[in-house]
Amino acid sequence: MIHEVSGGILLTQAAAIAHGVSPDDHFAQGLAFALRDRWPTMTKDFRHWSHQSTPKPGTAWIWGGADGARRACLLTQENASLSHGAHNGKSHVEHVNHSWFFSDFSGICPAWGIF
Repeated sequence: MIHEVSGGILLTQAAAIAHGVSPDDHFAQGLAFALRDRWPTMTKDFRHWSHQSTPKPGTAWIWGGADGARRACLLTQENASLSHGAHNGKSHVEHVNHSWFFSDFSGICPAWGIF
C-alpha cells in the first residue's frame, strides 16, 4: 500500500525510498545527501556501478543494505557538463517515467514511502 509521507522521509518506517539522481551524481544535496550520510556504502556502490556500466538517464539502480534498507536511484537527470563545478541537468518527465517503468521495484513511489 502506498502512503504519502511528510516530514523527514528518513524517519519513516517505509520499506523503501526512491529518489531521482543523475548518472554521475555525487549525492551532494537534498535527499541524496541525507541518504549518503546515512548509508555511505550505497553511494560507493552507486558510483562503482555507474562507472562500470555508464548508465543513461531513464534507467534505475536498486540497492539493498545489510540492515534491510532498500533504495531506488531513478536516473531522472542528465549528466553534469564536463566543466568543474557543473550542476546536474534538470529532471525530465520522460526519464522519470522510463526509469520507474523499468525499475521493476513494485511497491514504492518516488519521494513517497511504502509500508
